[in-house]
Amino acid sequence: MISNIDKLTGLYVKKYFVKRLEEELARTRRYKRPLTLILFEINYNYFMPEYNIRWAMVYTILKQFGALLLRQLRNVDLAGRYGGEMFSVLLPETPLIGGKIAAERIRKGVEDHTFLGDSMVKEVRLAVNCGTAAFPIHGKNCQELFSSAHQGLLISRNEGGNKVVICPHELYDNEGNSLLTIGLEDESAKKAAESKKADEPDLIDIIKSDNTNKNDGDSKDKEELKEEEKKAPDESEDNVGIKSAIEKKKEELWKGLEEKMGND
Repeated sequence: MISNIDKLTGLYVKKYFVKRLEEELARTRRYKRPLTLILFEINYNYFMPEYNIRWAMVYTILKQFGALLLRQLRNVDLAGRYGGEMFSVLLPETPLIGGKIAAERIRKGVEDHTFLGDSMVKEVRLAVNCGTAAFPIHGKNCQELFSSAHQGLLISRNEGGNKVVICPHELYDNEGNSLLTIGLEDESAKKAAESKKADEPDLIDIIKSDNTNKNDGDSKDKEELKEEEKKAPDESEDNVGIKSAIEKKKEELWKGLEEKMGND
């Protein structure tokens, strides 16, 4: 049977810790209760950079560290070995501010504790780099919470270590609504409004367009009238032509009549 306890530190193994975290998250969602996750790593060389504690006495240190951590937690809290020199603590029924206080207590407890060394160095001092994340603002599932707490841990490490850092990136509000989605919706609405405004013609453009269309219409009407005038027959020329044809016919008739009378 596989044990749920890490033999070296006396803390829960990662797999079992994650399982318990999922169970607590389900209960937290159902009853809308707070929950905080702490992720931290041992900073071996914060106080003694000249001595490589990690390689010289790592197993001895880990045993002492696990016992020290358990003494600083409540009965309802869960502590696990996340991997290597990284550890996780789950604080049920604890809001973010309470989680930060607990993480600070752990940090101070490690800082003030004197660990047993080896034959070369009898006593050693250690520090921890801590990152904290709370449900639901930093995550609503295991992956999001661990990722958020790890971001805080990295900031603590990069800023020199031996400090507690709350994850600066909130994913949800206190009601569990996604802040990322809200931001995207606001941005989409803004872009849609700008696009709509760009598509709508300006009032001045409308007036100019109406005037242009009106002038174009007038010009078109004038052109059509000119074309009709060209196609329409000239009445004065037609009248003159008809009169000329009648006169010519009359002359032909009279001439024919005169010739007939002369022959008779």
